[in-house]
Formats: sequence, structure tokens, C-alpha cells
Amino acid sequence: MKRRKSVWKKGMYKGICCFIGLFVSVVLQAQPYQISNANLEYWSNDSLNLPYGWNSYGNSNCYFSGGMAHYICDIITNTSVHERTVGCHPGGSGNSYVTLRTQNVAGGGISMAVSGLISTGSFNIGSISVYTPKNYFATERSDTDFCQPLQATPDSLYMWVKYYAFDDDTSKARIVAYLHGDTDFQYMNHIRNKSLYTAYINHLVTRTDTALPATHWTQLKMPFIYDGTASPKYLLLYLSSDSCILGGHLGNELSFDDIQLIYSSWLTSIQVDSVPVQQFRKDSFNYKVSYPAGTSPQYIPTVTYCSEVADVYDTVRFYPSAKGLDGARTEITVVGEDHIARHTYTIHYEVLKSTNAKASAICYDSIPVSGFHPDSLQYDIVLPAGSRIPPIVTATTQWPGLQAQITQADTLPGSASVLITAEDGKSQCRYTLYFTVALSTDATLSWIRYNQQPLTAFHKDSLHYSVTLPYGTTSVQVTAAPSWPTSQLRYQQPARLPGEAKITVLAEDSSFRRTYTVDFSVEKNSDATLSRLGYRLAATEDTVAGFSKDNYFYTVMLPEKSRQIPTLQPVASDSNALLKIRNAKTWDDTAMVW
Repeated sequence: MKRRKSVWKKGMYKGICCFIGLFVSVVLQAQPYQISNANLEYWSNDSLNLPYGWNSYGNSNCYFSGGMAHYICDIITNTSVHERTVGCHPGGSGNSYVTLRTQNVAGGGISMAVSGLISTGSFNIGSISVYTPKNYFATERSDTDFCQPLQATPDSLYMWVKYYAFDDDTSKARIVAYLHGDTDFQYMNHIRNKSLYTAYINHLVTRTDTALPATHWTQLKMPFIYDGTASPKYLLLYLSSDSCILGGHLGNELSFDDIQLIYSSWLTSIQVDSVPVQQFRKDSFNYKVSYPAGTSPQYIPTVTYCSEVADVYDTVRFYPSAKGLDGARTEITVVGEDHIARHTYTIHYEVLKSTNAKASAICYDSIPVSGFHPDSLQYDIVLPAGSRIPPIVTATTQWPGLQAQITQADTLPGSASVLITAEDGKSQCRYTLYFTVALSTDATLSWIRYNQQPLTAFHKDSLHYSVTLPYGTTSVQVTAAPSWPTSQLRYQQPARLPGEAKITVLAEDSSFRRTYTVDFSVEKNSDATLSRLGYRLAATEDTVAGFSKDNYFYTVMLPEKSRQIPTLQPVASDSNALLKIRNAKTWDDTAMVW
């Protein structure tokens, strides 16, 4: 089917149309960084009723094959899916915008929904299938009605839209923009070949309204994704009331107005003398940089910066004040690629009084603080074990003429502080010294006693002792005293004799301990005498007459007619002594105890 071209007009007379066309052409040449008819105010004055520079079904290239091809093409290309709507978005100044609607087409045995769509390129229809490479939009470089030249590199695309979707879960409008090279680029057939394009936008629009007519305008800000390698020559734009080419949901309606390509004139960072400007934000334009006292008035700061994009025009100028650096400023002016977007960042300089509030040395009782550094503000100082009086702290300052305000520690453990206020009266450094007293590691004893008797030959470094107790001793109690008064003692007294006593000393620092051991034995008894000597005859026990412990021989006369031989019943004077007994075996035998 032969494609029709639109004849655009803003007035009603041909002569006026030609004049207007010439005028617009001149304006567009003067603004090579925006698309033609971006405000959608210029429309054709024919049956296509298209905004200038845009195309839709009415001037599409329909090339179905088959007997019904011509009929099907006529049905689709004569379907009106767009209209010029009078009005503008909030804050706008135009008189018209575009509305796209998904419509139903029927005839020739087909019935289908077609999305409302519009493009700066040509629309090529080769199938009624929704997803097929036969349906695509394309830039046609040989025809100015179907191509949009653009050799710039915009950063984003702004557009006002309002959108009603029949079903918000499944219906989305689509906005596509491909900045491509010197080719007849086709969407979607060429989008996987990065050598053919420079950057792209593929944005799905969710509904802004839940009922018609749609009234809630919103400005979309869509960044270009620069992942292609082609040099930019043309821009292919495509908008649809549904997310697919052809097809869609009946009733979906997308309106759009005022398309603008955005060119960055922002900075992303500023450094002064290689130091990043504090709290930098690209949309904040005034900064202050302070220099310390003593900086030369003739000093000129070195300013470096990074722009958001490379293709900007920038200038840097230093303006000294009557006092030189103090009160001077640097202005960085950044102009976007379109020569319109412009931002000026200003850095103001001041030379301050000294902000040096650092100490050069801190001592306690004239002892320099170990590991002192002016930038380290806290120190832990361990005093020798037994210290009771807090040390006196002194300090000297780096900046001459300053007096340190010192608050001494009043207890141990405790802390002292050194406060230094700089020359500017604002900057301060507070050093804090935390004093603690070392825990004693002394785990020795000063003496040991047993049953109130001093342990002879005691020495605090000797840990093992042996003591022989007098014969007859049945128990012993050990006591001791620590060398360090706060050490703890743990006793293990002997349960019996002979036995072992243990004294464990836990130092104030409980990781240090010592155990003293005393082995106790009892002197043996030399008494091998008997305290009683008896004998048992039958059921009767008698004592040997005339017994004396110093008499060792006895003769015992037994009653007449005794029939049993008696057995000895001796008792030792020492209850611990061992007795051995030999009883008589015959009447004339001798019994013995030893």
C-alpha cells in the first residue's frame, strides 16, 4: 500500500502555511539540540491530522501479503488512534497536546485491538501478530518526514504525560527513544546491536488516573542509557498507549505534551587545593573555604572540579579582594551542550585566626605521656601499684600564647582534662587522661604459723615445707599473712595427721597466684610397755597378779582341775603400738607378748 505523507499547517491558507513552514524551519535550525515541534503546536491540515514531525498508522508502510492484504491494510491505516486535544499541562503555555487511544479494528475476517501509537520515524506493518520483526519503527534518512536529525548527546528526556489504563496490573504505556548512528535504525530489530546506536530510553508508564477523562498530569524525567558505540546522528522516538506494537487493551489512553531534551550543566564535585569541598551538592551553588592564620594574602587557590558530563563549556575565574585571599572568590561557570543550560558555582575564601588548639606535650608529675600525639585526645595511664595521690598534669600548646585549662584528677582512679581554645575563640581540643592504679602482682606470704607456732626457716619465695609434730598431736591449724595487704588467702587444712596443708595466695591481679605447701608428720612413741596384762580362762578374764610394766616375767597358778589353756589379753601403753602374742599350747608351755 502506498504511504501517504501529511501536509502540516498552522493557518488556513496555503501561502501562510508556506511562510509558517519556513519560519519553523529557521527556528529548528537555530535549536539543533531539541526535536522539531517539541511543544506539539504545529499540526497537519489534512486527513492525517498529525503533529509536524510525527507519524502514525495513517502514513504507515503496510505491506501484508495475501489476497486480503490490501483490505487489511486499509482497515488498519484508516483507524484513528490519535487526536489533537486542546489544552496544556499545568504550568504550560501551549494550546494543544497529543492523545493516543487503543482502538478496536474489525473487518475482512479480523477483529483486534490496536494500540494508539506515534513516532518520529516510519511505521512499518507486515503482520497482524503482536510480536513479530515485521512490525517496526524506523528512521528513514532519505525522507525528512521520517527522520529526526540529532548529533548531540542529551542526558535525559523530559515529557509531560497523563495516562489511563483499563487494568493497571497488565496495562502499561511505553515511551521509547533511540539515539543512533548514520543508519536506518529499526525498533525493535536493531536494538541488540550496540554498534548501531549510542543511547536509549525504554520507559513503561503506569497509570495516573483510574477513570476517564484522565486529568492528572505528571512530568516524566527519563535518563538516557549510554551503552552503545555509534556516533549520534538521529533520534527515533516512539510512544504507545500500550506496551506492545499493535495489540493492547481497549480503553487505554495516553496524553503527552512538551518534550524536552535535557543537557547537563552540573558539577559533581569541586576540589580546592586537592581537598573536596565539604557538603557539596550539585544543586547548591555557594561554598566557603577557610584558610588558617598566616596564609599569604597573595596565595591563589587551585580549584579543580568534575562535570556531570564531558560535553560542557566551562570557565573558571578568580576574583581577589582588597585584602587579597581573605574575601576573594572563584567562579566556575558551566554551560550545557545546548548552550542554554547554565550554572555558576561560587567559592568564597576567608583567612581565619588560628584554629590550632592542639597540645605539643602533656605530662603528669613531670612524666611525658607515653605515645602522645596532638591528634589523639584520650590516654589511659596506669600508675604504679599502691599509688594513692593523683598526679599533677601540665601541658604546652603548639600555637604560642595559648593557655591550657587543666582540670586535675581528685581521686584514683580518676581523670584529668586539658582544654585548649584556639586563637579564633571557637576551635577547641580537649585531651582527657584516665588514671588507674596497677593491680599488685605480689602473691607471696610474709609468714606462716601452725598451731600458733611460727614456721621456722620460712622465706616468701620457698613454697614447700615439712614439719614434724610432737608425739600425741592429733590436729593442726595453719594461719598466714600476705605480703600485699589486699591479696586473698585460701586455706586447705589437713583433715588428719599425718597430712598436708595448702595456702593459696591470689594477688590483687588475680591472674597471679602462688600455693604454699606444709607437710605435717607426728613424732613416733618409743614406749613399748604394757599398761595391763590379763588372761582369759574359759569365760573368765583375770589380770596377772603383781603386774608391772617394767616386769617382764610372770608365773600364773591356775585353779585345780582347769581343763582349758588360758589366752593372753594384753593392753599396750601406746594405743598405736603393735602387739604380737604367742599363747601357750600346753599346760607347761610359756605364753609371750612382744
